[in-house]
Amino acid sequence: MLKHLLLLSTFILSNAHAEEVKKEILVSAAASLKDVFNELGKEFETKNNVKVSFNYAASGQLKQQIEAGAPVDVFASAAQADMDALVTKKLVDLGSKVNFTKNGLVIIQNIKSKIELKSVNDFAKPEVKKIALGTAETVPAGRYAKESLSELKIYDAIKAKLVFGENVRQVLDYVSKNEVDAGVVYSTDALSDKNVKTAFEIPESSHKAIVYPIAAVAASKNMKEAKDFITFVTNKDSQAVFKKYGFR
Repeated sequence: MLKHLLLLSTFILSNAHAEEVKKEILVSAAASLKDVFNELGKEFETKNNVKVSFNYAASGQLKQQIEAGAPVDVFASAAQADMDALVTKKLVDLGSKVNFTKNGLVIIQNIKSKIELKSVNDFAKPEVKKIALGTAETVPAGRYAKESLSELKIYDAIKAKLVFGENVRQVLDYVSKNEVDAGVVYSTDALSDKNVKTAFEIPESSHKAIVYPIAAVAASKNMKEAKDFITFVTNKDSQAVFKKYGFR
């Protein structure tokens, strides 16, 4: 009898502990954050007893999902415009919003490519048949790329060569698989794939600053945990991890 009571007590205590630990948050994050967030997510789980699930996509797509009522707790965007749209609609907690990292824009090629690219003007070369960008309407990297190529007076001349990806990682994949001659991605993406090489950096003066904001979603049922994640991402140790992955 005593043995059964002890087993029952252990079962009740275990269940109570499980209930206590099973808090979970969903973080919708720009595709370019995948590698660094996957690493930080594991550390956050260990230190906070909170499970973190990630939803990676283009920032514009994530914004649309939140507008449609997706049960998201935290939104991390690769552009201010997508975050600002949610701020205007009061769909994020303004008090939790903070800019947490920066990035740059580069031109990449497959490592086997023999085409020499030194500036965006080289996109006009006849041997350059396909250039991959993110879709400007939903992909911040594509938006920055279009802005830059337009500012540098080359966009209209190469329009027929453009191939559009649903997010920046799809653009990276096109180049990695040698399906296009060049692609425009973030400098951090270029570092993440051994099958690509950076041809050159796009001048920062040709596009808006690439700043990443993060905020808790106003409808979150886990507001404390959401804000804890934001605090964690912005602390000194986490910022060192961002630097390791090439963020600025």
